[in-house]
Amino acid sequence: MSIVVATLCAEGIAMAADSRCLIQRQETDKSTGEVKTRFLDVVLSGEKIIVTDNNVAIGITGRDKIKGKRGTMFLKEYFREHPGLNAKQVAGEINRLFVEDETIREMGVIVAGYCKGRRKTEEGRWETCQKPWLFELSTEERGKIRSFDRPIAVWKGEEDILQRLIGKEVTLREGRKKVAMEDFVIPFNLFSLRDAIAFSETGVELTMRIMQFQNREQSVGTPIDILTITPDGAEWRSGV
Repeated sequence: MSIVVATLCAEGIAMAADSRCLIQRQETDKSTGEVKTRFLDVVLSGEKIIVTDNNVAIGITGRDKIKGKRGTMFLKEYFREHPGLNAKQVAGEINRLFVEDETIREMGVIVAGYCKGRRKTEEGRWETCQKPWLFELSTEERGKIRSFDRPIAVWKGEEDILQRLIGKEVTLREGRKKVAMEDFVIPFNLFSLRDAIAFSETGVELTMRIMQFQNREQSVGTPIDILTITPDGAEWRSGV
């Protein structure tokens, strides 16, 4: 399944993803005729983040193919043939593909880039500008796109570990009573781009490290790919 984490701050966007790819094989049970999927021990590295000609990043999770090709390969070719799209337009095209092709059953996508927006000047007037945006969509909610233009972090794929660590209410026992643990809010609005990079990379690494101790398919692994998007363009960074 893998995981992609994207963090938006005032300076831009940082997106991180693992690069583990498990080989799967379908086998038929001779006694029942049931087709089962078995994951082999062979592990390969593959890209989970691609970048369009217009500096839009697409982070992809899931094992399904699109029109017979790996999701990353298909979308890379698709947006090479459809250049010049901004982040909102890219998200719309992917959402249309999800709606039209119901054979894609398990895929999540985060799109990051710059689109037109509005900001307030020091004089109190509103002006048009280019703003960083995140768009989140999946085959679980076909036709629905969540959009964010404020500082925030979002993730897709193996989400459960980060969901437990971040944003879930935790209770502690105090004598015979259970009390809510203090909620330490993450100040994304104060993040620098360096903070955004560190948060996205940490989210992927934590998922991988904790998963190593769990009795589950080890679908997240190194190396970690990191991409930043700023008004100057997209840039790859070194990760774990």
